[in-house]
Amino acid sequence: MSNKRPIEQHSDDGFIQGFEKYFLIDTILKSNSWDELVSNIEKLKVKFPWESLLFKEFKFYNLLKKVEQNISDLLITFLIENNFINKSHEDIKKYLFDRIKQYRKDGAISEAMNEIEEKLKECKDENCKLKRLLNPDCLFYISGRYLGDLIYIIREYTNDFEDKTELLEKLNNFNDARTDIIHNSLTSRGEGLSEIIDNGLILGKEILEIIDLLPEDVNNSKNNEECPFCKHKIGHHQKIELEKDGSKEIAYKCKEKECPCIKIGEW
Repeated sequence: MSNKRPIEQHSDDGFIQGFEKYFLIDTILKSNSWDELVSNIEKLKVKFPWESLLFKEFKFYNLLKKVEQNISDLLITFLIENNFINKSHEDIKKYLFDRIKQYRKDGAISEAMNEIEEKLKECKDENCKLKRLLNPDCLFYISGRYLGDLIYIIREYTNDFEDKTELLEKLNNFNDARTDIIHNSLTSRGEGLSEIIDNGLILGKEILEIIDLLPEDVNNSKNNEECPFCKHKIGHHQKIELEKDGSKEIAYKCKEKECPCIKIGEW
């Protein structure tokens, strides 16, 4: 869970920054391009460098969408395929239906539920039903669920897996950064907004790296052993096929950042 934080005292700059951001909204809405926006902000002679902050906000919102998408992919591939989901599809369906009742208007509640039920009828086994419920269509579009719900599902509906604790910790901190950026940027609590966004960008990239480095085969006893060539974990290598003399050869490419290691053949 996220840490509870006290109400903090803010400086005069914090209040000025919050007011400036509020008064910039009309300028942002009236601008028809990024260049026009930058030009309009420059004419206002504001105290803070908003053009660079707004671009970082734009980057953060796109990173947020990528994190949500990759977490959904994690659920329907790695976690389901390796039997880490510890609830039945009925449990998850009930959770989504409860959320739909909060998210949808009365007339759309039954429509959304029926659409999910129809998708489940196409499945013959439990894993298929879990994948239908946790794919982006059901999870985001029909049920209206986003980052907070993804965190809840991973925390409450999955067994322990490699880096689960670290992933949840970073997701909670990333979600706190999202809250600060979206809800506090128009108040004195927007103080230090640039640093908050920078921290959020770092956390989001670290989350994507954790997901990317999860082992493909969790039952491989060699996952935690060192690669003899690059010294990274064997489980951090991705199985690939290489073309050689007209035939295909199995190899393992390291997924660690900037690591060039490719190990030819089985371990």
